[in-house]
Amino acid sequence: MLGKFSLHSLVSVGGMTAGFFMILYLFTMIVMIINFFVAILNDFLAAVANDKKMQNRDFEVMDHFVDTVREVVSDSI
Repeated sequence: MLGKFSLHSLVSVGGMTAGFFMILYLFTMIVMIINFFVAILNDFLAAVANDKKMQNRDFEVMDHFVDTVREVVSDSI
C-alpha cells in the first residue's frame, strides 16, 4: 500500500499538486492501517471479556483464603 516511491521525481513530473496528493495518500493509508490494528485489538478484547475461561480468577484465591481463615478461627474458638 505504501510502497517505494520517489517524491522528487513525482514533484518534477506533476508539480506540487502531485506531491500534495502523494503525502495525503500516505497519511490516509497510515491512518487506515492504524484503524485496522485498533479494530483487531478491540475484537480480541471483546472476545476475552465475553469468555469466562479467559478471565482472571484472582478473587477466587482470596475467597478461599478468607474461608480457610474463618474455618481455622471458628475451630479454635
